[in-house]
Amino acid sequence: MKAAIIGYSGSGKSTLAAKLRDIYNCPVLYLIKKSVITSR
Repeated sequence: MKAAIIGYSGSGKSTLAAKLRDIYNCPVLYLIKKSVITSR
């Protein structure tokens, strides 16, 4: 099973991922997107 959980900071993404892990007995992979802004 694959699922992507997207949301704002503090919206409960990790909590939801942990609950889905427990219910479906599947691994969880956390991907953190970091934006880099450069000035010219």
